[in-house]
Amino acid sequence: MTDDELKELANQLRKPSGIKGQEVATSMYQTNLSMIGHAINKLNLSDNQRVLEIGFGSGKHIPEIFDYATNLQYFGLEISELMLQEAKKYLKNRGRASQADLLLYDGQKIPSQIRDLDRIFTVNTIYFWEKPIEFIVKLYDLLRVGGKLSVTFGLKKYMEKLPFTQYGFVLYSEEDFEQLAAHTLCDAIDKYIQLEKVPSKIDGKLIERAFVTYVLVKNS
Repeated sequence: MTDDELKELANQLRKPSGIKGQEVATSMYQTNLSMIGHAINKLNLSDNQRVLEIGFGSGKHIPEIFDYATNLQYFGLEISELMLQEAKKYLKNRGRASQADLLLYDGQKIPSQIRDLDRIFTVNTIYFWEKPIEFIVKLYDLLRVGGKLSVTFGLKKYMEKLPFTQYGFVLYSEEDFEQLAAHTLCDAIDKYIQLEKVPSKIDGKLIERAFVTYVLVKNS
């Protein structure tokens, strides 16, 4: 791929739009499915909880969240208008539209109605946080006592091998994230690392990827 094509791919991965965005979103869902499942599993969801997801993409995984517990209140924030509409359409077709409150946001400001949360999770969005310290503290502060914030992402030593990540991605090692998370003054941090093989977004060949899920716990 040329530099221009790599830049376009990177832009679409951050904020899908147009026909190309639909193609990239399909690829992202397939590639990230195991990461999403891993992140949700580590939330240990319980009945009646309020859950926020940052960057839900096409939203095809959202119906499965409601299988983990009953009477969940799900909120989703997305920066891509295309993904918002695609997710709303998908949930409507699955009869789940009334169970999910999906909103467009600017990547920084959290709508005022989203507060007092039990669980927050996000997969592969951290690379694009404009003010990471401010944002992670903001998310953590939205949690109730006993709440959990889960952040899942590909580790730097694997992600930096991908040619498109040089365009607009900020990559994190374990140490980088732990320094970031320290700003929340969280009570405890759990860490889960998983190694997998996924198809490359460049040529479809299988590549090795390590990702991590950090769970920040708010006990006080």
